[in-house]
Amino acid sequence: METKIEIGIWRLLEMTEREKMLSGKLYDPTDKELEQLRLNARKLARKYNSTDEDQPEEQAQILQELLPTTEELPYLQAPVYFDYGCNTFLGKLSFANFNFTCLDVCEIHIGDNVMIGPNVTLATPMHPLLPEERNIRKREDGSFYNLEYAKPITIKDNCWLASNVVVCGGVTIGEGCVIGAGSVNLERIYYSLPTIIVLAVIIPLLTMRSFAEERKSGTEQLLLTSPLSITKIVLGKFISAAVVVIITELISFMYFAITSHFGAPHVQTALVTMFGFLLFCMTYIAFGILASSITENQIIAAIISIAFFIITWVLPDFNTNLSGLSFVNMLYKYTQGEIDIADTVTFVTSAITSIILTITLMQRRKSVK
Repeated sequence: METKIEIGIWRLLEMTEREKMLSGKLYDPTDKELEQLRLNARKLARKYNSTDEDQPEEQAQILQELLPTTEELPYLQAPVYFDYGCNTFLGKLSFANFNFTCLDVCEIHIGDNVMIGPNVTLATPMHPLLPEERNIRKREDGSFYNLEYAKPITIKDNCWLASNVVVCGGVTIGEGCVIGAGSVNLERIYYSLPTIIVLAVIIPLLTMRSFAEERKSGTEQLLLTSPLSITKIVLGKFISAAVVVIITELISFMYFAITSHFGAPHVQTALVTMFGFLLFCMTYIAFGILASSITENQIIAAIISIAFFIITWVLPDFNTNLSGLSFVNMLYKYTQGEIDIADTVTFVTSAITSIILTITLMQRRKSVK
């Protein structure tokens, strides 16, 4: 029977470059189908840019070809630039001023009544962090190619993007938001900075001494023979670490407070992001305590926790084909303001599993002693 990984590899091999591109996987942009789509979009854009405002019928005809997925055509002030056009979805009564640039390698969804100022760029493409994956390569026939990937952009209803705004791939702008002139909207800054600090430093430091230090100092026997049950001991250590993380997360909420002062961030998205981040952290805390129960060396316990962090967070950023092995995709949905029941169950189940394994391990150690 094929494993899930084997099935995933076979599906990846069967995908066209266009399918890989739209699904956010590494793809070859020199693919013939993609080259033809880009060429067609750029020809149509140049044709549109050569028209005048007193040629509305001709402009509408060109936009119907350039934006076939858009039902109600927007008003776009020429010049405009698109990579594909067919991957951009614009809502009703939306408007874009001069030099609207849409690098729609992945899908771009723009809601109703969205105002876009001059020189705004929506850029979905991304490049691998490792040079050996990012650099241009040479085929046996002498032709050159490189690999890239992309993440979608969503701009919800009633937003205003002022002049010179840049929106990067993977960003969702909540309903009614105003993005000030010259802003670069990365979105993930809000949660990735505290995530890196908490997961890479604080959680291993919090959990590495949970049981490892007890064993090394010889106090584990006193702990195991205390009136408290093993379950209460493990849960106590888990809750104490969780409280510290919750306080850290509340401090990180200052990002939201600052942006609220200067603009109108989406409250629901911020709260759901924090909820997802909390689930994410609880999973790592539970694993960190499990790692500490395995060894009497707290440094090794910390290394195990950090290794788990690297595998499930950093590594998929270097190689998108490993994204299925990471919790990051699940967390990403929460940053879009969406609570996925299946992902929530996965986080909770993972944390509970680690806690149960820790309790089982400690109970066996108690029976041996």
